[in-house]
Amino acid sequence: MQVQVLGHVRVTDRGASVSIGGPRQRAVLAVLVAAGRDGVSVDRLIDEIWGEEPPRAARNSVQSMISHLRKALSADPRITIESEGRRYRLRAPVDAVDSYEFASRVDEARGGLGGQLESAVECFRDALELWHGPAYGDVADEVDLLRVDAARLEELRLTALECLIEAEIDSGQAAAVVGELEALIADHPLREGLYRLLMLALYGADRQAEALRVVSRLRQVLATELGIEPSAAVAELEQKIIDQSLDSAPPEIVAIVNPYRGLAPFVEADASLFYGRERLTGRLVDRLAADVDGCRFLAVVGASGSGKSSVVRAGLIPAIRRGTVPGSERWVVVPIVPGIHPLRDLEAALLRIAINPPPTLLEQLTRDELGLSDAVRRILPDDGSEVLLVVDQFEELFTIADPAESGQFIDALVGAVKAPESRLRAVITLRADFYDRPLGHPTLAPLLAKRHETVVAMTPDELSEAIVGPAEGVGV
Repeated sequence: MQVQVLGHVRVTDRGASVSIGGPRQRAVLAVLVAAGRDGVSVDRLIDEIWGEEPPRAARNSVQSMISHLRKALSADPRITIESEGRRYRLRAPVDAVDSYEFASRVDEARGGLGGQLESAVECFRDALELWHGPAYGDVADEVDLLRVDAARLEELRLTALECLIEAEIDSGQAAAVVGELEALIADHPLREGLYRLLMLALYGADRQAEALRVVSRLRQVLATELGIEPSAAVAELEQKIIDQSLDSAPPEIVAIVNPYRGLAPFVEADASLFYGRERLTGRLVDRLAADVDGCRFLAVVGASGSGKSSVVRAGLIPAIRRGTVPGSERWVVVPIVPGIHPLRDLEAALLRIAINPPPTLLEQLTRDELGLSDAVRRILPDDGSEVLLVVDQFEELFTIADPAESGQFIDALVGAVKAPESRLRAVITLRADFYDRPLGHPTLAPLLAKRHETVVAMTPDELSEAIVGPAEGVGV
């Protein structure tokens, strides 16, 4: 089964359409896709679907639509809509949602540009074939969140297309992409990267005079529409064509990547674009490096949407890998989200990093309070390495996790970080409105009370850094 939003919103099962209801119900599913792992509150859903004048029965309508969607998706146990207090979240693997799969394939293709060019070209093509029309095409116009995410996805699509065409030029297919570039420029007349690629394609096809005429077209369009001149990169390329000083193989022109994540949370791969939280990241590093009681545990607490998960994923984890805490370059980072069965998810995550994985770790994890510590020692090599367990969305232990399993998970976690000669450290992220829940646990409460760092709103200077830094990083 796959949820599709790169075109009209629909669900398919082995190629056949699955009924998911009318426009509003499809819009609810689309909002869940756009919100991603952060989920969306009931109030936000109502605002997005009905605007400023929702009907009195809006909450009941949302519940009814969620119930219908759950039933429609029930044939695939991988795809679920989870409830968490007054929030809903779509949980699905990457290949079960076409927009998630598209982003993943584009990342994979970009990674191959420096090596296996043919493989990268094929990967870009596979990614672009997932599109069947404008993102959220039949429901985006009336929903603000979907308009924003549709623009993000369209920018990513164009960037992927530029990367594909660049790779095709580099692989000797310059003449074959000229027509496609002309059509793209007609649709996007202010996108300078397309003109640069057309210049390279024409030059590579021995049509230098036409390549220079492309610069004149661009100069006229920019002057008329924006009152500006082409960029220095285009001017430099123009001069090289005039001088006939380009290499016989066109130089690599990397498409400008949109440096902003929009509503999506940052992940470790976005570290180079993550700005504005350097001070907070530094405090987290200092807390982990401090040789104090409870130093193997740290909770990052903040309101929903405050960026606590992003600062851990894109700020703290990359810093840990760089060795900013003494010896942390040897730590093995194990990220998990608790889910319904947190112990099973923990077992699976540990087995993935085990040198000689045993058939199971579940019995050992649940044996006693030292079970997790012993399990970590069992799977790691005898080289001084440690596990940094990152438990994102810790509040799920109190909202959707099996209560008995949740208690065992917390006991194992606390036991491991307090165990003598432990080789496990833990960082958790916790929503501020659930801060009281772990305080009810007798062994976790004192740890949390003295070993937490709060995430507050960015200062004006930090917001400026978050805007300017990524743009400068991609040369904008």
